[in-house]
Amino acid sequence: MPLKLTEYKKLQEDESGFASLVIAIVLVLVLSLVTVGFAQLMQREQRQALDKQLSSQAYYAAETGINDAVTAINKDHYAGTKSTCAPISDPGNLYPSLDTNGQVGTNTGASYSCLLIDPSPSSLTYGNVDINQPTVVKFTASSNVHRIVFQWGASDGNNSSFATYTTCSTSKFVPGSSWTSTVGLLRVAVTPLYAGGYDRQSLINNTFTAFLCPGTPAGAPVGSDTANYPNNNVQVNSGPIITGNCSSGSHRCMAQIDGLNKVASGGGTTQYLVTLKSIYKNTSVSVYALGNDSSQPSDVSNPLSTTGAQIQIDSTGKAQDVLRRIQVRVPGYESFGLPGGTVGDICKELNINPDPTIGTNDSCPANY
Repeated sequence: MPLKLTEYKKLQEDESGFASLVIAIVLVLVLSLVTVGFAQLMQREQRQALDKQLSSQAYYAAETGINDAVTAINKDHYAGTKSTCAPISDPGNLYPSLDTNGQVGTNTGASYSCLLIDPSPSSLTYGNVDINQPTVVKFTASSNVHRIVFQWGASDGNNSSFATYTTCSTSKFVPGSSWTSTVGLLRVAVTPLYAGGYDRQSLINNTFTAFLCPGTPAGAPVGSDTANYPNNNVQVNSGPIITGNCSSGSHRCMAQIDGLNKVASGGGTTQYLVTLKSIYKNTSVSVYALGNDSSQPSDVSNPLSTTGAQIQIDSTGKAQDVLRRIQVRVPGYESFGLPGGTVGDICKELNINPDPTIGTNDSCPANY
């Protein structure tokens, strides 16, 4: 039966089907976007998990490079400089542990891609100078040393506050009821070692000791962050208190011993023995040797290179496209520690025989 004209017009005006189509299309687009976003999120999570795994593999590969370098230094007696990532020239294969293609895992392909060794760093760094056991440093500089700069701070990195300057007078030290500074005092003893040789008495006579105290430079007298190595009577002039020039920005303190060009008949010397000991709190210390210049303690941009005390090893590990780099300091061939039970340059003698007719074995020098 044919439709009436009015019914035909109603069918034309009815758009409910078109609206449903539009809604369906929108829902499909929204679901597609959600699916794509979820897929990208899952892909990113997977990549982050993979990067974390590769980062661990690269780190262990870099650690393997450090261990191989230490093995070469200690066992193979490698003392050269390795300044490029390429393998060293080793026709006799004397140092196989320095191969830069050291594989950590055959399945992962992780390896250390670059291994550098610097036996003459321009600074000496000690992360934890103990309050009980001194750290002994013997180094040979690239030329005559005229000043030694010490930079120190808290060993745990907490350098948020310093003792006030009035606590660390250059003439006396007033500790108070408690040590409020997060940075400990640093006791340093500098001994020049002459090329012509030395004996026990000359070491005692030439050792200059100073106490470095953290403090703010405000109001400090000129030169309060410097101790001058005396021309003579070193032991008489030893023991000054130096207020370190502490920076609120770097949270590190600096002080120096100047005038080392006076030793060895005015020409200076390249070899020094330095003893570091923390007081009240453990400290981290950096030591810089400077030549004949007019720089202040804050200027350590051009220090002399040193050998014997520390060797710097730089290793880069690679796992696929992830790199990890490790830089460490290891003791050099002239590094050593004090024997157990020693407390610095204090000599103690115990006489258990009170009979004066038998005599004593007085081995301590008179100036102790």
